[in-house]
Amino acid sequence: MSFTNITDEELIGKGVTGLPDTPGLSTEDMQAKFDEYSVFLKDKFKTLISELEAVSGALNIGAEVPQNISAEGNIQSILNGLRQYVDDTVIALGTGDMATGIYDPDRDGIISPEQGGTGQASLRAARNAMGLGDTTGALPIANGGTGQTTAEGIRGVLGLGSTIGALPITNGGTGASNVANARTNLGLGSVATESIVPIVKGGIGKTSWTQDTVLVGNGQSTPTERSIDTTSGGTDNSTSLITSGAVKSKFNAIETSFQAGVDTIYNACATEGGVTPSNSTPTAIAQAIPNIRGKGRNDAGKKGTLIDSGSTMGASKTFTGLYGGFYYLLVLLSTDDSPQITSGVTSRTTRASKSHQVGGISTHAIGIFMETTATEVTVSNTSNVLAYSLYRLGPST
Repeated sequence: MSFTNITDEELIGKGVTGLPDTPGLSTEDMQAKFDEYSVFLKDKFKTLISELEAVSGALNIGAEVPQNISAEGNIQSILNGLRQYVDDTVIALGTGDMATGIYDPDRDGIISPEQGGTGQASLRAARNAMGLGDTTGALPIANGGTGQTTAEGIRGVLGLGSTIGALPITNGGTGASNVANARTNLGLGSVATESIVPIVKGGIGKTSWTQDTVLVGNGQSTPTERSIDTTSGGTDNSTSLITSGAVKSKFNAIETSFQAGVDTIYNACATEGGVTPSNSTPTAIAQAIPNIRGKGRNDAGKKGTLIDSGSTMGASKTFTGLYGGFYYLLVLLSTDDSPQITSGVTSRTTRASKSHQVGGISTHAIGIFMETTATEVTVSNTSNVLAYSLYRLGPST
């Protein structure tokens, strides 16, 4: 079946050719007249495409027949003739089957590299020709092998050392053939063999540890266990260790005792001095004392000034650089009531103390109001002082 053609008869009456100047058609009919050719040609083109896509399409496309090919003048016939020509040629070369045959024009069994072969007649020669090395013996390192035929030889050429003897440290071993020598060579000593590692070797010298205790060194090879006191904070001769909570509780009690002593001085200012400080703090008391019974003078440059303070005083302490004829207030916190002024003051010196017991420790808040006679004042029996502050209040006259 040939492709469908367009005949002259099919074109008669198509389009506006031959219509009078006034066709007498409606607008819609006139538009359809103009579109008749395009609609007709589009349908014919679709028909041609369908015929070309059909299985028999190649039979209707003409072509020149190649030399030595037996075929008709269409593409399908020429394709069939070419296939027959190739099959006949393969059979003539002795391969029989085009799908499995190898083209060997010289018929010597050697296929050249250009034809997909190796150009060699043996497997060994083929490997050499392809740069794979000679695998009859050891494959050299240059060809991806080791050049060796034994495991020991392979380790040697690869720098892995010999495992016939001890693997040296430089090759990742220990250089030893037994555990003891391996530890020695690695500088590990004999700790691994200890059932109880002593302190001298970095252990604790114990295999068990009592609950709620800590280990404390005692100058010997085995530490001492000490219990933890979580409540009272310990006593004067206790061997227990106290927790931070117990320490806090103890210092809170000391603070309470100190404030009680300050309160005593505060009350004494009102009852004995006739002056009530603005509040019960050491600073307020120091500022109020110069006005007691008219002893002080309003001296803003010197009244209520902190001169010295600290946490310890040693067995005794001498305050220097003072003014003679001035009032001073010394406030102490001590574990005993021993501190006393021994020199440098007049008889107008007053001492007040308040004691308090906390966890077996006696604390004392001591306030000493004094009038100086010289530039130095000495306080004795101060070994147990925990804290002190010295304030200059003002001139005594």
